[in-house]
Amino acid sequence: MKSNDKKMTESYHLIEISKKMETIEFNPLFDKKIKPESASIDTLLKINNLKDVIEPFYTFTGLGVAIFSAQHDILLKQGWQKICTNFHKKNEKASKSCFESETFFQNNYQPNQVLSYKCSNGLWDIAYPFYINGVFVGSIHFGQCFFDDDEIDKSFFIQQANKFKFDEDQYISTLKEVPIFNYKKVLAGIELLIKVIEKMIK
Repeated sequence: MKSNDKKMTESYHLIEISKKMETIEFNPLFDKKIKPESASIDTLLKINNLKDVIEPFYTFTGLGVAIFSAQHDILLKQGWQKICTNFHKKNEKASKSCFESETFFQNNYQPNQVLSYKCSNGLWDIAYPFYINGVFVGSIHFGQCFFDDDEIDKSFFIQQANKFKFDEDQYISTLKEVPIFNYKKVLAGIELLIKVIEKMIK
């Protein structure tokens, strides 16, 4: 791990980043010149076609997926957890953790590198950047979830509910909906989806 990785880890409450970094090759057959200032994945494939892949992927795996442009605009989203969409993102203070997650990913993207980040709201997000001919064209994010080696501390989330003045019963109810995955199986699913997208790039 680079020295600045340690600094980033301390700043953003990252948990076990060194154990949650994996490599998946992304090498689409694309020989056209890409202009970095205008490059974005939605200009290289049809988002509606990608939606036809993302929806059954989510239905089969239960793992939420979002596609971001090179400018980090959301192009496609499927299966984001209610605990985030209904609580964390709607609360000014809790949503700061969401911003930290996005900032971490944007500052640490590397070609072929899977990044996993456990935010200060207690959930994992996973991101993979798309680079073509050395140019960043967008990213794919997965989450939010727990891994099966996590110790899920219900008292932490009760404290969160009190801290941000959430309705505790509703908040804990959505917590129970958050999926729990085996990390290696998640990686296998991510690799499959990335390889499908690789073939869709034209």
